[in-house]
Parts: sequence; C-alpha cells; structure tokens
Amino acid sequence: MVKFYSCSCFTSFCIIFILTYVTSGSTLVPWYRYFAGRNSKHFYSTLLLDIYEAADRGFNFTDIVGSVYINPVTGTSALHHYAHDSNEDAFYTLNWGELEGGNMNYVYKGIACYIFEIPTTGTVPIHRYLFNQFRHIYTTNWNELGGGGGDVEYESVAGYVYPQQIDSSGPTCCLTPTSSS
Repeated sequence: MVKFYSCSCFTSFCIIFILTYVTSGSTLVPWYRYFAGRNSKHFYSTLLLDIYEAADRGFNFTDIVGSVYINPVTGTSALHHYAHDSNEDAFYTLNWGELEGGNMNYVYKGIACYIFEIPTTGTVPIHRYLFNQFRHIYTTNWNELGGGGGDVEYESVAGYVYPQQIDSSGPTCCLTPTSSS
C-alpha cells in the first residue's frame, strides 16, 4: 500500500522528506532516527515510506544520524539491517558474519544503506551502543552517550558517515494522509 501525504506549510523539513524520496543514484541522503518513548525503541531509515510507517507506530523524529548513500559508491559497504523477532531491536552492521543472515532471534531485513568501513575524509564514526542488554542505539554524537555506563554499554564503531548536511530540528508542520493505494 502506498500512502500519499499533503503539506500545507512547505517547510524545509517537508521538502527534505520529498527530496529524500525522489533521490536516487549516488546522492547522499539523511539517515533519520526515530524513538518511541513508551517502549524505548529506536527506528532508523532513509526512506520516506518507512518514516511515515514509523510515525504511524508511535515513533517520533529525534535527529539525523548522518548522511549515507542509498546505492553503492566506491569505498562504501552495505549496512545490513536486522530486527529482533521478539523485542524488535533494530540492529545494523557492516559485518555480514556478525549475524550471518539472522542468528540469536534476529531476522534479516535487508541493506539499510551504504557507508564507509574506515575513516574517509570528511566522515565521522557511528557509535553503536547496547541499552538495557537488548536495544541498540546508533549516534555520531559521542557526547550523547560517551563511553557508556549504567544500563548503556558501548559496543563499537558501526562505520563512518558524513555529518548531517541538513537541519535536523524536526518537523515543524503537519503532514497528513490524503489517500492510499
């Protein structure tokens, strides 16, 4: 099913979503992070449809992790996306061997995007954390969680991305469904 949305204010945030949806090729796109506070779940996506599905499931936009490629570009590798079948943890890794298509109750969802495995000029690391032993969190902002502590365990650098290239202050307008097909 495809949902169509209208926007009455045409803010930069709405335009960013529209441009992300139609962008193809080797263009950098935002990797959005969403959070559902009621169950401490995070959701990450580059796709417009996924963003709206996330909102429909109670997720709120928090920020943009960084800029990623939606197609392979020289020097990048596939960032594999997994979801845990019972706690719905979103897990991302460049290392296929880490879960080999789905181990430890994770289901392979596909390639999320393409990022760099090693530092490349202009890129920053994505830090991977484990929260409460069963939820992964990804951020390029070291000051957000630092080296971990308490219920947060620092796991590793998940890869390298370009810093966000656009304003990530969040939606300032209301995108409303107009129809479905």
